[in-house]
Amino acid sequence: MESILNELSRLFSTYDFLTAVTVILIITLTNLIKRPIVTAATNFAVRSGLDKSIVTKNVMYIPYAIAFILNFIFTLVRVEFRFALVDFKEVVAVTVTTATLAIGLYEIIKKQLEAYASKKNQVPENKQVQLPPKTPEEKEVPNEPLL
Repeated sequence: MESILNELSRLFSTYDFLTAVTVILIITLTNLIKRPIVTAATNFAVRSGLDKSIVTKNVMYIPYAIAFILNFIFTLVRVEFRFALVDFKEVVAVTVTTATLAIGLYEIIKKQLEAYASKKNQVPENKQVQLPPKTPEEKEVPNEPLL
């Protein structure tokens, strides 16, 4: 958990406050949008027997769309809602940067949380259950299919 806080601290110290907040918003909004889509795709795959990638193949573009919308809104606020002053090249460049930062930070945090969870779920060696050795009367069950 400490490493996650270190990553967030590094994000805020490397980039300005608005970029860091944008990255955190992108991660949050992407997860809010993406989770129901993936759940529905899994249910669809179970019902139809098809692969869920039919539904989820374009989910990877969600962070970029959210980043564009957020950066466009922030730029509009900065230029006091005068559309003629919006520099779309800058909006697109900042969009790619913030979306890529969000995806990278999300993957780092996800891997660290998975490692933390697996570390918490491991049974210490001294607490593992030792099975008694098999007696000669016990037969080894073959690992063959029943059908």
